[in-house]
Amino acid sequence: MNIIYKRCTITKNGDHGVKMIGNKNIITRNMIKLNKYHQIKLLGSGNKITKNNFGVKKSKALHTVYSRNSFNKNK
Repeated sequence: MNIIYKRCTITKNGDHGVKMIGNKNIITRNMIKLNKYHQIKLLGSGNKITKNNFGVKKSKALHTVYSRNSFNKNK
């Protein structure tokens, strides 16, 4: 699963989580979640996430690589 947004690539890792790989970008939507098929859903709006503050690995959580990654579904 590769979802490419503006200067940001999201990939599923071997532990069924996700990695966000990018630089100098901002997550601009609130509530980033995975459904049971490990696809990305974005719910809500307005919040910014600018640090590497997601859980990783065997949980179905998000992991950000570099700081200030972007996840902007509008671009």
